[in-house]
Amino acid sequence: MLHVVGDIDDLVACHHRLTGPRRDPDTLPAGQHVLTAGHTDRQTTLLVRTDTAVHDPTWTIGPLGREDIVLAPMPGPRLDQNSAVSPRHSSPENFFARAGQARTC
Repeated sequence: MLHVVGDIDDLVACHHRLTGPRRDPDTLPAGQHVLTAGHTDRQTTLLVRTDTAVHDPTWTIGPLGREDIVLAPMPGPRLDQNSAVSPRHSSPENFFARAGQARTC
C-alpha cells in the first residue's frame, strides 16, 4: 500500500516527462531525480522529479499524471542491458524513501 504525504497537486507539479536526444541520465543536474529512463537509438525519455525548473533547451517537457507517478517506482520484470526502458529504483519503498529527501517534492 502506498501513502502520499502532502498535496497531490504539489506532487504532480514537480514530476515531468523529459524527451530529447539520447543521453546518459547521470548527466542531469543534481536536483533532477530520474524515476525511469527509456532509450531508442536517437532519443531518451525520462520521468524525473525536481523542485527546480528544467532549463536545458534540448528537452521537450511534458506533464505526468497521478497514475504515471504512482506506477513509475513499481518493480517490473528485470530488463537486460539492451532493453528500451530501465527502472532506476528497485522498489516503491526505495523510491518513496528517496523522494522524501526532496525539499518540496
